[in-house]
Order: sequence, then structure tokens, then C-alpha cells
Amino acid sequence: MGGNRYGSLVMFRNLQSMTPAAREKFKLLLLPFLYISLGFIAVYTGLNWLLLKQLQLFQLKDIIPDLILPVCLPWVPILIWYQPRMKMVRFGSRYKDSFALLLMVWAAIALPAIFAQSYMGAATGKLIKVEDVSRMDVRTPTRYYEVGHHFINKQKALVYGSTEVKGMSDEQLVYQFHIVVPMQKDTVDVPATGSRVWLGFNYSRTIDSKMAPAEKKKLWDQFVAETKYSFDTSNISQFVYLERVGQNATQEHYILSLNQGGVKDAAAVLVLQPVNQPFAERAGNSLLFFIISLGAGTFLVFFVLLFVTLDRREWMLYTSGLKIAGEQEPNEFLRFFIPREGYFGTPLAMDLNILVFALMALAGLGFSTFQVSDLLHWGANFRPATMSGEWWRLLSCTFLHGGITHLVSNMVGLVFVGVLVEPVLGRWRFTIVYLLAAIAGSVSSLWWHPATVSVGASGAVFGLYGVFVALLISRVFPNDIRKQFLRMTVVFILYNLAMGYRGNIDNAAHFGGLVTGLVAGIIMAPGIKRARQRQLDAERTVEFQAY
Repeated sequence: MGGNRYGSLVMFRNLQSMTPAAREKFKLLLLPFLYISLGFIAVYTGLNWLLLKQLQLFQLKDIIPDLILPVCLPWVPILIWYQPRMKMVRFGSRYKDSFALLLMVWAAIALPAIFAQSYMGAATGKLIKVEDVSRMDVRTPTRYYEVGHHFINKQKALVYGSTEVKGMSDEQLVYQFHIVVPMQKDTVDVPATGSRVWLGFNYSRTIDSKMAPAEKKKLWDQFVAETKYSFDTSNISQFVYLERVGQNATQEHYILSLNQGGVKDAAAVLVLQPVNQPFAERAGNSLLFFIISLGAGTFLVFFVLLFVTLDRREWMLYTSGLKIAGEQEPNEFLRFFIPREGYFGTPLAMDLNILVFALMALAGLGFSTFQVSDLLHWGANFRPATMSGEWWRLLSCTFLHGGITHLVSNMVGLVFVGVLVEPVLGRWRFTIVYLLAAIAGSVSSLWWHPATVSVGASGAVFGLYGVFVALLISRVFPNDIRKQFLRMTVVFILYNLAMGYRGNIDNAAHFGGLVTGLVAGIIMAPGIKRARQRQLDAERTVEFQAY
């Protein structure tokens, strides 16, 4: 040990050879991780099972309790109980990167939590046996059924075909057919629309969205023929048991099939999917994946802690419970989202974008991607709707995003430019530029695309980068950083504009926001330079008088 460090970089062969400093390190960092990880998974999984699966107190889309909440909620105990310990952490002699460790801890908790929900939902479901279809109560919240007498008539099948764009850059085009077939007690010919129990079948194929239209048409026709042949030749009456379709996109497509076929109150019918494997194997490999992810995450945290040292001063302050007077407790993650003097408009814009995305996700509309119809309903920019008098879409669309990847990429770009530009512009000029660039991007998209649904904050973000370039060219920033930032920013802008030509990216909004930001920056630069010069002169006068 030496200098300001408590502990040293220790590589040891087994736990018995751990130094006192290493034991203290694992006591302060590894054990709390284990407590938080196991405690969160146990408490959240138990509440999910009790409130949603057992008591059925309220209905949520499956993606919310099974994916979104396990991904988001671990940050609560991490930021409350684990993040304060990060002031002690040092990587090597000087470098500190506590947020990277927090991110790793979050991943080591969130991933096994997701697998735990998958296992719990399957393993706790009971298999209900019924003599015939007429005895099935569609209101009973049962997940698995074993049916005795039943009759399935393929001739009364209802079909709903759809296409969906997926992928980080919308590079995938998914063809889908959702087919529902009525289940009846016997062969008596009754109207299919009166059936309350249906079997559901899903067929899909994924292709490259950038294919030529003729090639897409050819593959679609081929997919239609293959789906028809597969459905016609399969014996859909043979299955081991039936599984109720969850609250997800598949259920929504089945409901669309029923609505298209004229079934009344389609949302209240029971749609089941046939399963041809032993009931004991219903959980699949989810338990194994849970154990592997939990073990791998714990080992990764353990391994990284081998290279972590503890700052002696911060360790003493933390263990004693003392704080230096006037010293604030930094939170390296939350500080990007909290408005404060000199950094107000950036976090406010981020928070609004994230809030809208969270509301859409909690409404069960999706997470990785959203349906175009839902984005339109929430205020996406679309020329026929906007030009019909719904001008508010020019602004509302800039707070909507097509999915989590779209949101994260825009928010990262916003933070990078916001921390540099906002202190120079000030709160109100920053806000005005952000909104003007956002609307200008929407107008450009409206002018360029006659029938394209457009969402995203990229027009506003490009506007801020345009302002940044204008201020750099106008020498508002010091010369020692001006050339480096100018080169990096221009490369960043050109790269993103080039990426926009790959398809499914609204470059018109990018250009509109960028040009607006450049013009605004050129107009404001002289005034900003005069104000900064007056401030420097005042500071020099004060220094001279003090001398």
C-alpha cells in the first residue's frame, strides 16, 4: 500500500490468499452486488407472480412485466444502494470509470431477471383438463389446457396477412400470416363467428428490406404459396396440449383475423396455440439460462473487482459515514437527466423524449419497435394528416421514436452536443433553437415525403450540431479546441447523413434541422462573442482592483 490508495492491484490464486485490502474490497463491492441482485430478482419475480399471474389484479402487455420492468427497475436499488460506493472505485492509479462498473452490475441483474420471469410464468402454470370445448371457461385465467372432445374445421379458418419492418436500421422486412380456426364440440355445422374458442397459427418469413420491389413481390408470392401448402397439409387436430396466447403482438394479430372475419367482441374470445411437446418441458431452457446468466454476471463482476483499487480517503469517509462540508454527492448517471444552471434545456428535452417513450411502452405498444398505426395515433408526422389541419404533428412527432434503438441513438447525440452548446447559448436561446430546428426538420420531411410517417428528435439534434459548427467557424470557442471539435463534428454530421441514404432514415429532417441550426448559429455568433468579451473584460477589471 502507498500514496492515497487503500488496497493494491492483487492477482491471487484462491480466496485464502486474499489480502485484508482485497477482503475489504469484496466486502464493500461484491457482497452488496449479490444482495441487490438476488434480492431484486426474488422480490420482483414474487410480486409479478402474485399480483399479475395469481391474483390478476390488472392486465398488462406481457412485454412490460417480462422485459421492460426487469430492464428498467434494477436501476432503482443500484442508484440508491450501490452507486454511493462508486466514489471509492479506482481502475489503476488514476483512471476512474465507475459508470462502466454500474452498467455491468445492471446487466448482471437485468438479464437473469428476464429469464426468471420466463421460467416463473411457464413453471407455475397449471394444466386444466376439460371433457370438451363447450366446458372451457374463457374467463378463467388458465394458461394450459388439455381438451377431450373437439372438432376443428379448416374450411372456416380466418386469415390475416401483414408485413412489418424490423431491425436497428429497419433492414428487415417480416412477412406474416396469422390464421385462426374455430374449435367446436362436434361436427354439427354452426356459424364460425359464434365460436368462443379458436386455435391460432402463425407463419412468418424475414427478408432484406432493401431488395428491389420485384424481388419482394416474388418472395411474397412464394411465402403465400408455402403457407397455404403447410396449413392445408398439416394435421392441426393432433397436439399434446393447448396454450393460451398471452397479451402480446401475436394476440393482437389474431384479434385482427377475428375482426376481419366478422367475429363480434373478438377481444373476449379464447385463442389457443397447439403445443406438440411434453407438458413437463413447457419451461424450455429458461431455468438453465437463468442460472448461466446469473453465474456469468456474478463471475464478471468478481473478475473486474480484481482490478479495482479503493481510494483510501473515500473509503474512510464512506465507512465512517462522514461527508466533507459543502461537498455534494455526485451521481454520474442521473446528472445527465437533471436540469441545473447552465444545463437546463438538454436534460429537459431528454426527459420529455424518454417520458413519451415510457408511456407508449407502458401502454403495451412495444419496446424494440412500435407499430406505424400507434405512432400515427400518438402524433407522428404524416403529410395527409398534417396538411389536413393537424399542424401540431410538426412538433409532437419530434418527441416520438420508432423504438428503443432510435431513442438511445438520438439521446446520446443530444447529450454530446448539449453539454457543449447550451452553456454558450444560454437556456432560452438553446430552447428556441431546439424547437425551431425540430419544426424545420418536420417541415422538410413533410415537403420531401408525400406519404411517409416520420418521427424522431434527429432534426432538432442536427440543428444543435449546426449551431455548434457555426459557433466554431465564428471563433466563439477558444482556438486550442476549436479545430479539433470542428473536425470531429463535421465528420460526425457527414457520417450520419451518409448513413441516412441506406433507407428508412429521414434525411430530409436531418437537412432541415442542420440548415436551420447553421443559420441560427451564424446570426447569434456576433452577439455571443460580444457578450463573452464583456464578461472577460469585467473579470479582468475585478482582478485588477483586487490586486
